Amino acid sequence: MNLLQKPLSLLEIEEMLENEFRDDQKGIRIIGDLDLTYEDYCFLELKAKGLQRYSNNMVMVEKYRFVVLTTWVFALRYGNLDKINMAKVSKKFTSLQQHIMRKSIHIISETFDEFGLNTYGQNTYTLEGLLTAIGLHAGIPTNVQERLFTVLEESMNYQDMNRFEQQLKFDLEPRLSMIFSYVGSKMTRKILLEYRDIFLECRLNNVNIEQLLERYMNVSKGFIENLVRWCEEMDYNNTHSQKQLMYK
Repeated sequence: MNLLQKPLSLLEIEEMLENEFRDDQKGIRIIGDLDLTYEDYCFLELKAKGLQRYSNNMVMVEKYRFVVLTTWVFALRYGNLDKINMAKVSKKFTSLQQHIMRKSIHIISETFDEFGLNTYGQNTYTLEGLLTAIGLHAGIPTNVQERLFTVLEESMNYQDMNRFEQQLKFDLEPRLSMIFSYVGSKMTRKILLEYRDIFLECRLNNVNIEQLLERYMNVSKGFIENLVRWCEEMDYNNTHSQKQLMYK
């Protein structure tokens, strides 16, 4: 999105984000699919900090709901791990006056409903359900995906799925572990097994991006695109290595 391209007011950023969500051609499935770099996030977070003094003003929360929601999701992808610890975020919410907390959750939840953002069966009108949805919309950060693909590649040799799950737990990068703490163990297991199914389709059956996007409607577009590129690169490297062996 390049929020740094020109000076933008908070209202202009809000309108830009809303347009991104409304644009069907973007194919945004999770909020983490937005094209926000770390630098974009830092700028967005800096701008959003100005809203903190209006935390009790529901008119301001509603006016900048996309800024609030997007900043929250991308904090999970880029932010300081200590500050976005789920227990601390929950405590921050529950420390608000009850009617303020309920209204804040309601505004964000209505945004999911209004723009058809997937809630993955969560009741986002509760704090627990909203936190889970936020974790799901953060998705798998791009800088962690390659390691996940490698683990999925290794899992092709496993007969026992327990071994796959144990390796994932062992190899999970701290940020991914933090995101999954929002999601919960049961949902995390379901997600990882679905990712493995997608990986096998891509790696063994050479299913293309369009087919995968059609078959897995709820999975991040960015994740699928990066996975297919990774599989294509692996196929190319393997073919290249085999040719080198033939001519030795």
